[in-house]
Amino acid sequence: MSYRYILVGVISLLALLPHASRADSITLDGVSPTEDENITPPDNQKASEENFYTFWLKGQIGTQYEANFTVSEEPAFTFVSGGDMTLEDNVHYNPDNSTFTVTYTAVALQQIDSQSSLELDENQTLTIIAISFPAAEGENGPGAATIGSWLATNFQEWTLTTPSESNNAMGATVQGDAGDTGDFELFMPDSALNLMAEYDGEEEYSAEDMAVYKDDAQAQAEVEAVTGGAYVSFSTTLPEESNVSEDEEPQALHPLAQGVSQALTVAPIPPLTLNVSDESVEKYDYVKLTGTIKSGKSGKTVTLWRRFKDGQFEKFATVTTTKNGKFKLRLKIRRNIIFKAKYKDDVSDSVSVQVN
Repeated sequence: MSYRYILVGVISLLALLPHASRADSITLDGVSPTEDENITPPDNQKASEENFYTFWLKGQIGTQYEANFTVSEEPAFTFVSGGDMTLEDNVHYNPDNSTFTVTYTAVALQQIDSQSSLELDENQTLTIIAISFPAAEGENGPGAATIGSWLATNFQEWTLTTPSESNNAMGATVQGDAGDTGDFELFMPDSALNLMAEYDGEEEYSAEDMAVYKDDAQAQAEVEAVTGGAYVSFSTTLPEESNVSEDEEPQALHPLAQGVSQALTVAPIPPLTLNVSDESVEKYDYVKLTGTIKSGKSGKTVTLWRRFKDGQFEKFATVTTTKNGKFKLRLKIRRNIIFKAKYKDDVSDSVSVQVN
């Protein structure tokens, strides 16, 4: 098989992490039940310089595995590709004997078909466990605030996003073929939420203050409040074309010659949001504008504004929020148009509709 292809998904992150020798250490003690084959690349030893350790395990789809490690300290982030994790079965650190366990159920791995040479038997898949230790302050990579975080997905190609002052979000940009569908599960500890609140100058954040975003658009998936933090679980299908430019991709993901990217993140809800049901329609079709005010209060007045080509924004409608601070408006589209919403001093990001 070609390790060169498979490693592309993590090389971009490695290049940004500190390359000074680290004292971290991790050893795979065994997998239960025993994996079909351990094909961890031989250059994985370099991870001690890059603070990014990967373990490549072939197994049977639908089988739950427990990978047991001995570690020098509690990891900051665990990323599983080709595996599902749940709130009941995920990661566990035992400080008494410095062991770390990753429990996952093997699932079919989504790859970029044109560039894969991975050979698998019937009902077999490859699961890649990637583990990172806390990066020191000022260094790139997951910090101490993300200790206990984990993310599981079907997609093999990805780049991790952790909270920073310039990009206050958590998740990953995944890559694959257009139309590929896979699950996405993320657990964020309270310490990560508190760091995000600090970046925004807030006292604290909870799951209610967070939303799921696919690229720049807020998704329907909800952020669930759970013991110790926040959790999201949803399925996503990669778009026909990437909606994230290379300059905007978190931690400088370098796209392959084939494939598309989709950014999947959890980030603080802005004071005012506005979404449109369809960005491209036939003339005289209807679209629905929806949004939310962060306070979640009902009975509040939101104004909607529109702008046509070469024109100025003008107010055209007033809506009233309902339960959870939500509002909506259905309207007919006759020509290309841009919308935004206003509530008190807050202004939403603009959304546009193109007439075919």
